[in-house]
Amino acid sequence: MKEYAKQLEKQTGNRIQLTFTVADNDVGKQLADIMDLVNAGNDVVMMCAIDSKAIASGIKACQDAGVPAVTVVRPEAEDSGARANAFVGVDTVDQGYTTGKAVFEKMKKDGKLAQAKALNIIGDLRDENAINRSTGFKMACKEYNVPIVAEIECEWNNDLTLQRTTAALAEHPEVNIIFCPTDAVIQGLQTAMERNNKWFPYGDPRHVYLGSQDAYPIGYQLTKAGYIDADTIYDPIIVAKKALEFCIALAEGKLDFYGIFVNLSKGQPSQAGP
Repeated sequence: MKEYAKQLEKQTGNRIQLTFTVADNDVGKQLADIMDLVNAGNDVVMMCAIDSKAIASGIKACQDAGVPAVTVVRPEAEDSGARANAFVGVDTVDQGYTTGKAVFEKMKKDGKLAQAKALNIIGDLRDENAINRSTGFKMACKEYNVPIVAEIECEWNNDLTLQRTTAALAEHPEVNIIFCPTDAVIQGLQTAMERNNKWFPYGDPRHVYLGSQDAYPIGYQLTKAGYIDADTIYDPIIVAKKALEFCIALAEGKLDFYGIFVNLSKGQPSQAGP
């Protein structure tokens, strides 16, 4: 976003001042940061919601002060009671669906789809994207007739992922397909699978099929090594550029409606080469 702002400044001759704040996963701090940005005279406030319902307070605070609000990456919940002037993100339902589909096609090819039993790990029930990814995975499960025998919430936390996945796998040893909501918690998941004797690469008869999200460096390496069967990513650069374009359009009064921009880049399962 910073680099793109520099490009736009050169192209248009207009000065673009960006101010960034970090809420440290604290809903109260995020609202306070939003108020500070409004009071500082910013033309537009862009926010990635920590809590997709609680962010309504920040959106209302901006709009009450006559400042447009843009949600990015994570939208406000439809029942939050407020709508941002624009949302820029991707189809996170599609992310979960494409990952599930890729894994199930692989199991089908291996002749193991009929025996599939899934564990669905949800990121955080406060997070619209986590719910969407889970919804997409469930759509794939329904399409391929795969039962979800266990479901847990990891709250985007490695320790909770370890704790809750360990318990779920101990209670459901029949699980042979796991949906991980993000590579950010893959280390906790790996340890839980190791403790339950389920961490083996593809090709080993004990391999448990694994679909993940975000294609972080660790996710790429584990896909390459055969532990992750599909890992779906979206292009954050496109999202950042479009978000900045929306902010400028709102500041210039050229955009005054609620626009949902999803599917900017459909999630596609990554295929790690040798």
